[in-house]
Amino acid sequence: MNRKDWLLLYLSLPSANSYFHEDVIRIQYSLFFFYMENKERLKDFYSFISYLYGPSSLDILEDLQELQKRGLIDYRKIKFDGPIYYTVTFEGRIKAKKLINQDASNLVSGFQIIKQRITELSYLQLLKLIEIQYPEYTGNSIIKRGVLDDINFGISV
Repeated sequence: MNRKDWLLLYLSLPSANSYFHEDVIRIQYSLFFFYMENKERLKDFYSFISYLYGPSSLDILEDLQELQKRGLIDYRKIKFDGPIYYTVTFEGRIKAKKLINQDASNLVSGFQIIKQRITELSYLQLLKLIEIQYPEYTGNSIIKRGVLDDINFGISV
């Protein structure tokens, strides 16, 4: 699978709760954790840098736009000035099911576990988890380390 396939697949997998909305930051974090846990097995995937809210890949934004142009995902805003949320279209779900059936590497089940874990945590909990496991990806974050250090998030690694 290529990186756009993984992105579509991620968006199609169920979240920890049915009221969850997929925004760019959480998509970035989820794909980052998936990459870090499977980078030896992934051939065509995203490269991440330390950015304003932790690890980021600008290619994800481009791929979200392309998937939307191809009719595989759609987006919406709940508030005029709020974040953009992404959903999978009917055509996207059909393609995602085909990708799941073609998963010879058996990575999809691990991807599902990561999505469940990520969608259970708040943004600050996720950033704290990244700081604990991959501190080199939080150096440019606008959320200062002291803020994360002073709060007990109940995260176990």
